[in-house]
Amino acid sequence: MNTEKLYFESKFCNETECLPLADAIRASLSIADHYQPECYILKVKKWGEYQVKAYYRVNGQLFYATAKMDRMGNIVEKKSHMQNFSGNVLKVAV
Repeated sequence: MNTEKLYFESKFCNETECLPLADAIRASLSIADHYQPECYILKVKKWGEYQVKAYYRVNGQLFYATAKMDRMGNIVEKKSHMQNFSGNVLKVAV
């Protein structure tokens, strides 16, 4: 069981509030890729650290990326995943 106390609940945020992760996703794509954001979720874990989860489509395939960020908006750690049609999650390098 996770004993870390959450000070705030998860909330939806738009692309401009989660801009560092959105920029990192766009930087990892080629010019020919069609990027379509679906949903951004912001979760504050503790003072000075929060997590952003972004769901997006690239060329029709669903991906999601997670990033830990500090209170200045800098990305500390990021991961990207792709969900295939059978529901399995595949890790993709960003």
